[in-house]
Amino acid sequence: MIKIANIIIYVIFATLGYLSYLSAQTLPEGLFGDIGAGALPSALGIGLIALASVGIIQDIQRKTDATQSFDIDLKQWVLKMLLIIGFIGGWQLLGYFFVFLPLFLFTSFCCFSDRGIKSGLLQNALVASGLSVGAYLLFVFTLDIQFG
Repeated sequence: MIKIANIIIYVIFATLGYLSYLSAQTLPEGLFGDIGAGALPSALGIGLIALASVGIIQDIQRKTDATQSFDIDLKQWVLKMLLIIGFIGGWQLLGYFFVFLPLFLFTSFCCFSDRGIKSGLLQNALVASGLSVGAYLLFVFTLDIQFG
């Protein structure tokens, strides 16, 4: 039964990848050798289709219907959803992606660490800041994407 459910989920993911690919084809082409706005969504759609196809093949080839346990910690799940909603909402309402990114990463690292919330605060802050600076450098200087 779980094998059938997995295959259905993979088919849904493949369908979403196909729809993403189709919607990306409607985006304009780039000028003067640029790859255009549809390149990344097309690549992501194709990647999603490929990964879903691999998952379907692996599930079909699996001999047994593995029993899986879905132990969901509801408190952590709700906290994750609130953090994601807060990050995206704050970024969209107030702007300042590179202010909300380190806050989101730091809070996530602290809340979901196996060591507890209070341990490794400095390490979490340094990693969150380093990832944010790396993302900033990638977007602004390498990809030439300007914010603001």
